[in-house]
Amino acid sequence: ITYHKSLTYLVDWLGLVEVATLEPKPGIPPTARHVANVIRTGKERGVRVVLQEAYYPDKTGSLVAQRLGARVVRIPGGADVGRGQSYLAHLDELVERLAEGFR
Repeated sequence: ITYHKSLTYLVDWLGLVEVATLEPKPGIPPTARHVANVIRTGKERGVRVVLQEAYYPDKTGSLVAQRLGARVVRIPGGADVGRGQSYLAHLDELVERLAEGFR
């Protein structure tokens, strides 16, 4: 499960299956009914990870993960240039967070 339909290429590259998104449409906050459907789908499909970029709110992702017995994996949306992070360091951080989340 992803929060936003922005991780399609990453999910595909990793060989994962995106079974649902928390936003019903990009930019539209999830409704209670949509979240309930995502949880039902997640249970049916055995989802173990909720993947989202760190700048999205984590309340809904955490709730869904809790109901599924899954983990939330929050990944950076880009390099933190404010603290001098290079693009390669960003990729290292991304891979580390993914590896930890999928253990």
